[in-house]
Amino acid sequence: MPLQAKRRVLSDLAANTLPSQHTASDIAKATSKDHSRTTAQEGAALDDHDNRKTATDLNRGIKRHFDLSGEDESDSIVTGDESESTIEIDQNCDQIRRKIRALIDSGEVKIGEFCKAIDVSNKSYNDFLRQNGRDKGMMSNTFIGALRFFQKREAAGVPLPRKKAKTSAPASTKNRETAVQLNEITLPGEQTDSVEVYDSCDEIRRKINAHLKKDGVTQASFLRDLRAQYHTRDNRMQSTQLQAFRGKKGPAAGNTSSVFYAAYVFFEKLRIKEGKKKSKHREAMEGVWAHKGGFDTEYSSHRGYWAPKGASVHMDQYGLVRIS
Repeated sequence: MPLQAKRRVLSDLAANTLPSQHTASDIAKATSKDHSRTTAQEGAALDDHDNRKTATDLNRGIKRHFDLSGEDESDSIVTGDESESTIEIDQNCDQIRRKIRALIDSGEVKIGEFCKAIDVSNKSYNDFLRQNGRDKGMMSNTFIGALRFFQKREAAGVPLPRKKAKTSAPASTKNRETAVQLNEITLPGEQTDSVEVYDSCDEIRRKINAHLKKDGVTQASFLRDLRAQYHTRDNRMQSTQLQAFRGKKGPAAGNTSSVFYAAYVFFEKLRIKEGKKKSKHREAMEGVWAHKGGFDTEYSSHRGYWAPKGASVHMDQYGLVRIS
């Protein structure tokens, strides 16, 4: 039956004015076709909705179903009572990353223990922590597992640790003495805030993460140590700046951050105080950047580069842009 005739059958049926020449078979065929077309349109609309999910969903507290048994999660919207496999997404990825770092930095739990608690691999954990952005990592097992972990803590009235547990007097005293000793060390160019930097941003992030795990070291005390490395301006670095730098990934990601410069100066003084030799990475950085007066801390690594048509532009592990 032609499409127009089918539509006429349905229209007549709805108006109770069905002519006698339309048979029951005609009605069944038209209804079946129309139902199939409607179902297909509704399915396409739902697929389009799923493909257009954005971080806005996070702010609306939409409940989604996540299958945590495999590497990938399905996230079809569900309604009704919340079950073990249903979780309300009420926080974005950056918020969860901050909570994870606060928990690990507090010394309350180690990375391996946390991964075991939320049932993810170390690779999944590290991949998620290296990302940056409200919805970057939203489909990660680590995001879902950590979100559920913190929701259960909050429901039980367990607050997020703000700092490390109170340490022994010897540890606190030792850290204060170290800070005083570092202030007695002066690097070339330090008085004008122009110390030549020979560490990549990723290397400084690694050092920061290791330092914050030390007994008696808190984020607040570390920020005070970083502020002390500036001499020509009063740089009031905040915890948000530290977290933003730690959340980046790449040898030059965050190269203009005040945290990056201050942390380099701090760890270089600490190396000298402890009498340690330069690392292989440090020596390689000097070989690459010495003729340029050190690693670039003035111009952002996110700028564009001129290159011949068809050329390949990439950044190596030392933050040097190469065009081939």
